[in-house]
Amino acid sequence: MTGVTDTTGSHSGKSSGPDVPPDVLVKWQGLIDLTADLCAVPVALLTRFYATDINLVACAPQKDNPYKRGETVGISNRLYCFAVATDRAPLLLHDAREDPAWADAPSANRGMVSYLGFPLLWPDGDVFGTICMLDKVPRTYSRTHRELILHFREVIESDLAHIHDQRASDSPPMERIGELN
Repeated sequence: MTGVTDTTGSHSGKSSGPDVPPDVLVKWQGLIDLTADLCAVPVALLTRFYATDINLVACAPQKDNPYKRGETVGISNRLYCFAVATDRAPLLLHDAREDPAWADAPSANRGMVSYLGFPLLWPDGDVFGTICMLDKVPRTYSRTHRELILHFREVIESDLAHIHDQRASDSPPMERIGELN
């Protein structure tokens, strides 16, 4: 993830979907911290995609984690999470250095050679971001690790559905918009 800058929430692009309430962000941070601790990885992340960049919404504060919560990186097809979001499918890399498609990826160049990530979607199917974990050593993520991150993805997507529904209930019905003029 070269070119990472700490913008603490300011984004050059427009996000799909409403803002996430602070209490939900705190909850998600707890899930990411648990992911890193239980899976014994230096990096666990929750990302949010915008039109031109990706924000690190939650980031485990592990000692060997080179990423920081609130950092933003420009979108690039060389990023593991970009492939996950674009394909709307999981990505598992045991050792990116052994895969010609990923050997020179920015995260691999920073020493993060193994990756397991899943897309996070709004209820309408638009991409919110990704939930993932990375490690500096080649590894095979166990079935338990995959199930844990999938369970956390379900929790996050349930929160996204609630946020989406709450926003819809706060908006006036479409047929009434003409009456308001």
